Amino acid sequence: MRICSDCADYRLFFSRVCVEDYTVRGETISLQVEKRICCVCGESQSDEDVPLRLFNEYRKRHNWLMPEEIIEIREKLKLTQQELADILGIEPIRQKRYEEGSLQEIGYDEDLKDLVKKYETETK
Repeated sequence: MRICSDCADYRLFFSRVCVEDYTVRGETISLQVEKRICCVCGESQSDEDVPLRLFNEYRKRHNWLMPEEIIEIREKLKLTQQELADILGIEPIRQKRYEEGSLQEIGYDEDLKDLVKKYETETK
């Protein structure tokens, strides 16, 4: 049993898998999602991980870094989130959000990859 936001009470839900279209930065992305539907009022609730799955699909399509890759690069460079944000000229909260799954801005990946190349050149 779960709490139904419409009923404001615990209710039984049944699940249904369906394909839904979403728009990310003007691009349509179709995702298979599980919907939970209240047996009393019919209110539907989607998976909580839909935004991250959408952003990861967008990243794949554009060959962008995944959040775990961003963390791996930062750790390889032995930098804190604050230090990396300062080097890249972004707010530290943005760096934190990118590592947690928020969709990065256009150009971020290129800047980070350039930093890695510079680091690799200097350590040879």
